[in-house]
Amino acid sequence: MATVTACRRHAPWLLVAAMETCLVFAAAPRAQAPELLDGTPVHLRLLGAVTSDNARVGQTLDFVVVSDVRVGEQIVIRKGTAAFGRITDARRASWEYFHKHPRLAFKFTLTTAQDGAAIALRASPHRGGEDRVVLDHGDHRQILWAGESNTFDAYVSGNYGVRD
Repeated sequence: MATVTACRRHAPWLLVAAMETCLVFAAAPRAQAPELLDGTPVHLRLLGAVTSDNARVGQTLDFVVVSDVRVGEQIVIRKGTAAFGRITDARRASWEYFHKHPRLAFKFTLTTAQDGAAIALRASPHRGGEDRVVLDHGDHRQILWAGESNTFDAYVSGNYGVRD
């Protein structure tokens, strides 16, 4: 009986001590997992060629990552990884009643992280910027194009946790 009375008398203090211990462990600093941040540049090279004469809106474009993307010392997107884009505007040059200049534009869609996660890409380093690449050679050519010698900067769209 004396043991039961002692437990009842000390129970509130034991409960407070247990709660304080939990709070101390919850507040202890933990190692943050590295994060691939929104706006991180990803350098891409176009595979194949695309022209204003043969491109169609919605057509998929293939790219390859040309340099490792790192978070700290960890490689998150490896050089040689496939990336994709999509044609958003395409028009052949034409001579009708008046001359219509060619148009060619595309947007980046995604690539894959080393852990297999899909990483969304965009054309602007900042959210809300123009999310497409407009090819314009500036001299009113009759055809616009991009080929395998062309490299582009895409940017990570959103934050992604990095896993080993």
